[in-house]
Amino acid sequence: MQKKLRSILLLVTSTLWTSAVGFAQKGDAGQAGEFLRYGVGGRALGMGHVFTGLADDASTIYWNPGGLMNVQRAEFSSMYTNLFLDSRYTYLAVALPRSFMGPHNAVGLAWVNLNMADFDQRDANNERLGSFDFFEQALILSGARESVGSWGILNYGLNFKAVNQAFPGYISENGSSAQGWGFGVDIGATFRPINAPLLKVLPLRYLMPLQLGVAVQNLLPPKIGIGSGEKDKYPTVFRWGASYALLMGGSRVNVLYDQEIYAKRKIGHFFGAEALFPELFTGTLPSLRAGFSSRTSSPSFGGGIKLDYLQSAAIRIDFAYALKPHDALDSDFRLFLTIDFGKHFNAQYFADHIQPDGPDRQQMRYHLQALTRFIENNELARTSAWALADKFDRANRLHYLEFIKGLLLANALYEQLMDQVRSSTDPDVIQKLQSQAREVDAEYNRVISEIEKEQKQP
Repeated sequence: MQKKLRSILLLVTSTLWTSAVGFAQKGDAGQAGEFLRYGVGGRALGMGHVFTGLADDASTIYWNPGGLMNVQRAEFSSMYTNLFLDSRYTYLAVALPRSFMGPHNAVGLAWVNLNMADFDQRDANNERLGSFDFFEQALILSGARESVGSWGILNYGLNFKAVNQAFPGYISENGSSAQGWGFGVDIGATFRPINAPLLKVLPLRYLMPLQLGVAVQNLLPPKIGIGSGEKDKYPTVFRWGASYALLMGGSRVNVLYDQEIYAKRKIGHFFGAEALFPELFTGTLPSLRAGFSSRTSSPSFGGGIKLDYLQSAAIRIDFAYALKPHDALDSDFRLFLTIDFGKHFNAQYFADHIQPDGPDRQQMRYHLQALTRFIENNELARTSAWALADKFDRANRLHYLEFIKGLLLANALYEQLMDQVRSSTDPDVIQKLQSQAREVDAEYNRVISEIEKEQKQP
């Protein structure tokens, strides 16, 4: 009985992996836990399965649990897809950032299900005994927390998942249960550098749009088998990625890259981009996406529209389209529904929570949060950068003033230069300071030039 069920399971997963889902690399079929590798979320699938470094909606429970702290509003996400051979794939998730667990924590819950129905069961004489179904499902409880400091913002999280595999309706020879359970753990994190030692050489204006991510699926792998039979161990999957946000006119473009190390296969490379456009009509926010996966050597495309008419909720409808993901398959098209609700956790939220009479460390955390979201509101970021430079993080004063620029930066550079000149008698060192003097001069000239232009305007 165990051998029969294992053979059926191998056939089902092989067929689905190579034919129904169509995002696999040849030779991937029949591996334990492949149903947790199909990919979820309209944004990630539209960008070629890249999301580890961006990780900012409810699908991050699947991709990178650390990203729960990046979700800017409570969110419900759903995906339902009809696949090959009457199979169905479902993903439901809810993400609750900064909710009842406290302002620096987030929780999430997700359900992933792969189901196929109406297999014929026959005896040794080929007599039909009835029909049975097959499903694999995972219930995922996710939690995340943030750590904010002058060095940057680190979000980290855990997934605890219960995996179930079953053949409902199967008539066993010895009456044993035709199902099995396994339990596992995933981990993930995102990091947004601010004054990190290795990256501090970059100006804040170019550093703030960068976010790095890492995730390990099946760090503690589930082991699952049918009944009392041999249990299959899920392989560990390692991913890291990066995202970078660009402002182009009134639009925002996220550029992403992921790399994946999985079992003994070739390293996977994933590239994607997402353009978020300003309102097409009142409360209507469109987006377009594209991506490429080295595992399939085929492009994918996607898009969506967010309907933000209500104060308490917004609806987002996304689609993803994979162009000929497998030689034997047609192109793949999917639809997704997402509902955002509750409070917005954007730059304005953190700015509103800054209390002048509050603890310095708390004020510093909120200023750093507002600063990292400068792409949404540059004026809020400038205010926070000045507060950090003037009071809360004077050790990195120049880094913040470079973001603000203007007379403040020129004066700070001049003061630093004069301190170094007064404290050094080495002719070689003084000669090297000449380049800094030219930098000071250039900043003063730029400021003066801007003032003269403003004075000439009527």
